[in-house]
Amino acid sequence: MNMRRITFVIKKLTEILRITGLSMAFIMIIGCDSEQNELTVGDEDWSFLVFGDMRQGFSIYDVLVKHMAAIKPLPALALCGGDIMMSPNNEIEWKAFWEHSKPITDVMPVFITRGNHEGSDPQSEKIFREQTRLKSSEFYYSYTVYNTRFIICDTEIEGTEGSIVGKQLEWLTNELNKAENNDSITNIFVCFHRPIFPQGAHYGDDMVNADELHGLLLQYVKLRAVFMSHDHIFNRLQKDGVEYITTGGAGANLFHDRGGGYHHFLKVSVTNKTNNINIKTIGLFNDVVEEFNL
Repeated sequence: MNMRRITFVIKKLTEILRITGLSMAFIMIIGCDSEQNELTVGDEDWSFLVFGDMRQGFSIYDVLVKHMAAIKPLPALALCGGDIMMSPNNEIEWKAFWEHSKPITDVMPVFITRGNHEGSDPQSEKIFREQTRLKSSEFYYSYTVYNTRFIICDTEIEGTEGSIVGKQLEWLTNELNKAENNDSITNIFVCFHRPIFPQGAHYGDDMVNADELHGLLLQYVKLRAVFMSHDHIFNRLQKDGVEYITTGGAGANLFHDRGGGYHHFLKVSVTNKTNNINIKTIGLFNDVVEEFNL
């Protein structure tokens, strides 16, 4: 069987699993050792990875991490959308996460967005700081890589869960303004744990000030996408020109009721010459399940 036929069969099998919700053990039995060549992009300037919601699903996460670490050219960083554990205030689960993440942490930095399963009580926050070596006084922060500004928000502040309000909203507005007005910045990406407009099992449970946040994000031309997790699916929602991308398929039990229920991570490729952002969802077979450009 030639490689084109193998790729076609793998994609069809992935689609069947996605529709039927068959056990992931079936995937593990047939193996996940496909070649990495199809994930190499010759004209990209650099790339980064995005994934979220492991929730102790390490048999799945290990397969995805193997594929992440093998990508050539090597991505510059990885963004984790949170919910790496089942229970907050748990150093053992943190240690397990770092152990299973070692193939990627050995070759690239991993930046974590706090999820609801990481907890917001004082002890959980203390452990989060120790485990991530977070230098910010808050659990939201930003950084620049090449020509791109990453803005990591915190939807889990105690008492204001599921919203971005007050001091953090002022900070987010200021960060967006600074990046938009900085000539050296071409791209802005914003990260939340909870989706502003959930499209999976949490559909209809919008963030408390969803319309206010959407109105803010609409103002920025350099904003290329908003990455979110929490729903255990892949979903791309285009709303008034804003790209909302949910990636919550890194190991947790999948949501199948509204589509997109397959395990995956994102490979985001940046091509400066054409100002193009290419996004691929990479599945357990190391295959490109979905692909689009921004």
